[in-house]
Amino acid sequence: MPSYGGTLGYRRFWSDTLRSTLSYAFARQDFPSGVGFAPGSSRALSLNREMQQAIANLGWSPFAARRTSRQPFGWLHLGPEYFFSRRDLEDGAQAVGAGGVGHGIANRLVAFGIARF
Repeated sequence: MPSYGGTLGYRRFWSDTLRSTLSYAFARQDFPSGVGFAPGSSRALSLNREMQQAIANLGWSPFAARRTSRQPFGWLHLGPEYFFSRRDLEDGAQAVGAGGVGHGIANRLVAFGIARF
């Protein structure tokens, strides 16, 4: 089964204490025609045709002034992070059954903390 995908990312340092990261990932599977399934079945709902994810965050390093050569951007990072995810099923709405849509979307906003030792 042919499959392909990719990821792009960008990190920006706004100052000694602020940085942000943006990333995007995409994957696709090309199933052979006539895979066959019953709409709404577990098999139909597990065949992902395409998946996408985008992530953006803003990180703050309050102790960046105390940086060392081993930890050049500080040892503590805090901030918010946003995730967007989309999953499209093989054969779209037909896979779900009556009245359904053939994709799912998730949005998530989280706070993160990273301590490096």
